[in-house]
Amino acid sequence: MSQYTLLIARLMQELTNLDRTVNRAISQLQKARDTQDEDFYDAVALNLQKFYMGVERLSVEIAREIDQYVPSGSNWHKQILQQMSLAHDPIRPAVLSMQTYEMLDVDYRGFRHIATHLYAFELKADRIEALVEHLPRCHESLKQDILTFCQYLGTLAQQTSDSP
Repeated sequence: MSQYTLLIARLMQELTNLDRTVNRAISQLQKARDTQDEDFYDAVALNLQKFYMGVERLSVEIAREIDQYVPSGSNWHKQILQQMSLAHDPIRPAVLSMQTYEMLDVDYRGFRHIATHLYAFELKADRIEALVEHLPRCHESLKQDILTFCQYLGTLAQQTSDSP
């Protein structure tokens, strides 16, 4: 089994986890709306934060295995996302489309930062609701980008298994 095949398996597992996280965020938001219980917004916020952290895990896996470089320092969250949006010729194409990158950077990376540094009761319900409303579109765009990248990795795996 090649490094590419293992990476594909890890990326696919992370996509499955992200599917569950997105579904939980949507479900918790519906519970918050149905019950008017603001405590459900805490669960929604946690799932939004975990969604973005999953994106970072995907990115770090690719950066470590393919790019051989994982940013560090206080700005690494921004740098890793930027790194995934850039082609790293001749090593790999861009992992994230500009559309996906912009959605993740503007909306979800910023929220992850805020959610990490504020108390849950300080988060704005309307901001949380807006993020969940846009989450399926962002998630689908991310998923398509990762699946396309996995196809690229599959091609590399095939090439390495075909070579003598």
